[in-house]
Formats: sequence, C-alpha cells, structure tokens
Amino acid sequence: ANLVLVSRETDQENRSLAYTHKSDAPQMATIDREGRMLAVGMANDQLTMARYRDGVLDSSYGHDGTTAIPAKDRSLKVMSMSVDQTGKTVLVGKRFDLNNSFEGYFLARIKSNGALDPNFGETGVAWIDLPAKYELSDKITISESGRIIATATSGDVVRRFAVIRFDQRGALDATFGEQGIAS
Repeated sequence: ANLVLVSRETDQENRSLAYTHKSDAPQMATIDREGRMLAVGMANDQLTMARYRDGVLDSSYGHDGTTAIPAKDRSLKVMSMSVDQTGKTVLVGKRFDLNNSFEGYFLARIKSNGALDPNFGETGVAWIDLPAKYELSDKITISESGRIIATATSGDVVRRFAVIRFDQRGALDATFGEQGIAS
C-alpha cells in the first residue's frame, strides 16, 4: 500500500511538494521540520501515510516508508494535517460508513518514526463525535503543550464560529470552553 511520488516540485521556500499516482487517491501533503515530504491518502482501500526523502520513499519510516491508519470498516477522508514540534503528525478528518454516510470525525497521531502513537485515542486513532450542530473546518494547529486546536462552524440558519480543543490524548479538552468547545 504505497503512495508513489511521480514528480517533484518546490514551494516558495524550496521545500519539496509531493504528488501521487496510480489508482490511489491522494488527499494531502506537507513538509516536516527536516524537509521530508509527508503524504496521506487512500491506497488499496486504506488510509496510508507515506514519507519521502529527496523524492524517494523513506524506508526508515513505518513499514518500508508507509503507515496504514486503521479505519475499522470505515472510509476516512483527511481534512487537515499538521506536524508538531516533536515530529509527530496529526491528521483530522471525516469518517464515513460503508454506504458513504457521514458518521463523525477522527484524529490520528503518527510518531516521527511512522508508528501510530499508542498513547493517543485507540492505538493512534481517536473517533470524535461532536454535537450535530458543529462542523469541523479543514485547519488544525498544535500548541506547544500538544493540544490540538480546530475551528468549526455551528448553527443552521445563522452560522457561528467555534473553536474546539482536544487534549494530548485526542479527547475533547474538558478544561476548555464547554466540554472542549468555545463558540
């Protein structure tokens, strides 16, 4: 289950950006603090994270350069990814059942060596169920203390802005706002 790099381009800071091919469905790419590319997408019907060094899969990452994120009979769509100060990558996205009906959100944290973080959620993946009126946006950031901050909108007729904070283990942070949500 590999995401395969087929071209190499650079951004304004001369950092590499990744593109994938085959029947895989790339969803997102970013650059870590050491200039390596991290790409995530569907590969062989599972969510897969890959790391590239100079345009080649980094065999020291995960299993021969890739890590599979368990979906538990769901389809996962990444909305955002961020790399924290320790090199861990956090993914946030939507989860869908086998009939492609929206079920909720997920967070996943992958350690800098490509292993799922066993101290986060259920062996690296946290399944998030927000109140129905909240819809996560496609951006996250990670604080110096490891808390994950996401933005969201709420409301049906009048849309309102909300901020959602998760703790270092991937759960809603009960010390923030009302059970992790401020709107």
